[in-house]
Amino acid sequence: MNPLFLGLVAAGVALVAGVLIYNWLQERRVRRRIDAAFRKPGDTAQAGARDPGRVEPVLDPSDQDPTFSQSVAVETTP
Repeated sequence: MNPLFLGLVAAGVALVAGVLIYNWLQERRVRRRIDAAFRKPGDTAQAGARDPGRVEPVLDPSDQDPTFSQSVAVETTP
């Protein structure tokens, strides 16, 4: 076999191997970013603890905070 042919085959194999390794490293980095972005807040520090700054939506006006004042445009009498 011609030495040029063997050199080109070796360079081609090295190039393909390099691209596969590069893609593997990129995929690994993206997976870490995705895992960090979608991690639940309770997974890391305080499992089961509720966020004190979170406000839950309410449907029943009797469940609302007593300091909450309603608008004058809302009719409260039946």
